[in-house]
Amino acid sequence: TQSSLTGPATFEARVINALDGSAIPGATATIGTITKTSNGLGRVNFADLPTGQIVIRVSSDGFVPEAVQALTNKSALTPERLDVALTPQAPPVQIGVGGGTVTSASGVQLIVPPGSLSGDFPISLTDLSAANSGALSGAPLVDIGPAGLSFDPPATLRFPFQLPPGTAIDFVQVDQSGATAEIHLGMANAFGEVDLPVHSSNGDGFVIQVYNDQQELIEFEGSSDRFLNVLPLYFDKKVKKILIAGGSGRLLQDEKESHYLRDYLIKIGIKRSDILIEDRSKNTYENAKFSSQLIREEKMKGHFLLSTSATHMRRSLACFEKQGLKVDPYSVDFFTKEREYNPDRLFRPKVGILKNWTALIHEWVGFFFYKIAGYC
Repeated sequence: TQSSLTGPATFEARVINALDGSAIPGATATIGTITKTSNGLGRVNFADLPTGQIVIRVSSDGFVPEAVQALTNKSALTPERLDVALTPQAPPVQIGVGGGTVTSASGVQLIVPPGSLSGDFPISLTDLSAANSGALSGAPLVDIGPAGLSFDPPATLRFPFQLPPGTAIDFVQVDQSGATAEIHLGMANAFGEVDLPVHSSNGDGFVIQVYNDQQELIEFEGSSDRFLNVLPLYFDKKVKKILIAGGSGRLLQDEKESHYLRDYLIKIGIKRSDILIEDRSKNTYENAKFSSQLIREEKMKGHFLLSTSATHMRRSLACFEKQGLKVDPYSVDFFTKEREYNPDRLFRPKVGILKNWTALIHEWVGFFFYKIAGYC
């Protein structure tokens, strides 16, 4: 969703071949309702755009279309620039009502059963790079073309893994703009291959997680209450959208926690289109600043809940109020509990209390310096 102008923003894209990096002239690039064509150098320029997050959709004959999220820039002198890499489409195979098999260069197979298609169609199965598509590093990613095909009974997408029989695997089919996602579960057969059902050609299929004895799990710490307690509100339809705020708080690393959390939420059944990401912030002040900007750019209306730890709520709430955004506090992760007047509770020392004091002093000092800096 694009917002109204907050100042003429600019954007420049360079459309290139994903295989050799060469320019692709004559490609069609669309942002919102604005469509332009790349020049001889593969470049396309946009002006008078909304400031903030946009989606650019690029297509060209003989290539798999691509959609990429990006940010625009207010300054016409320094436009945001982005390379959009298009993958050459694999040669199509004619498949009819009798069914057939299409195989990608990497050995992934699309097996279309008899009666699945209503007529004859040229079908391609193209291996993609994960660079623009949001897949995890090393995950197989393929495009089934053309878009708009329906398979009934469903086709089978077979990944030629060499996995132990019975190994579980997750498969996600997303559309080109990443607006929706369908999660499927598969299991390696006796040959180590994974067969997954495909009902349509709308989107790219890729494996996001293989489970085995050495699997890596996402580990949530105490502050995970900030989003875990929001999940029941979403599934009860009391919350329509979830905005995840947080980039990397480290100076020398750029691991963005919001991206990991988004992937997890999609995996447990939350629609990708219901998740907004703010991944630039490194502290509470920037959380409030960039989140408020994103909410305004998305023209979101209604009531907003701010979910954070109880000890952190005062400073966080003040930062959002400073940005002019009215939010309702939804405090979680409380340190205090109902007092119990018994000897075990009153006189037994607890080392954990020192940790609570550390958090409390951190918030006192943080609130003091935020006041001095004008952040809240």
